[in-house]
Amino acid sequence: MFNIDPRFRLAAVETYDVNTVLFSSVLQFGDVFSINAESNALALQEEGNILADPNKDIFEIYPIFKVIPKHLPYVPNVKLNRVNLNPTIQVGSINYNGISSSSASVVGSVHNATMLARVHQIRHFTSAPTIHYQTPGQHHAQPTFSQLFQPLMTQQMQPFQSDVLVQPTTPVSPVVTAHAVIPVAPVVPVHVAVPTVPAVPAVAGRSTDPTDSTLTD
Repeated sequence: MFNIDPRFRLAAVETYDVNTVLFSSVLQFGDVFSINAESNALALQEEGNILADPNKDIFEIYPIFKVIPKHLPYVPNVKLNRVNLNPTIQVGSINYNGISSSSASVVGSVHNATMLARVHQIRHFTSAPTIHYQTPGQHHAQPTFSQLFQPLMTQQMQPFQSDVLVQPTTPVSPVVTAHAVIPVAPVVPVHVAVPTVPAVPAVAGRSTDPTDSTLTD
């Protein structure tokens, strides 16, 4: 077993899992004196098949990429007293989904680190989109997806050169197909047959005429 200087500490990581490291990012294991990372990104979204000129440096057009940031002056005269009760920093697992845009993941000590990321986002639309303003301190209902895209759906789409055939959004009147008329037989009403009572024949009585000689017995 070796002795460790109490002024320094060791870092022990059992599992380190990272998915993506990109755009001037740093993944460092161990001590490092200085880290300098710089990333410039231009996010340009335009409606239509419009491409920038590849012969020109796109970052020279926008002045934001020429601005030099001002850092605070380094003050080395800082009194620091370290008390490390445990000389080893033990970590079971570290999981990163992504390290991007001049970011750093360091397992160890860093003396000096300078990270710079410039991101300029531009959105070009064929028509001005509807902007929903909100007043601080008041409750506002969030607009739905159909409300946000209502101005884009009510107007006709601008044609542009593309490999995909785009149909215009102009409403088309529905086509009514002709149907054959089939004659229907009339409905015969059904009558309920009511039974009739048979007539009783009348019986002739005896004649009271004394001159009648017909025997009725």
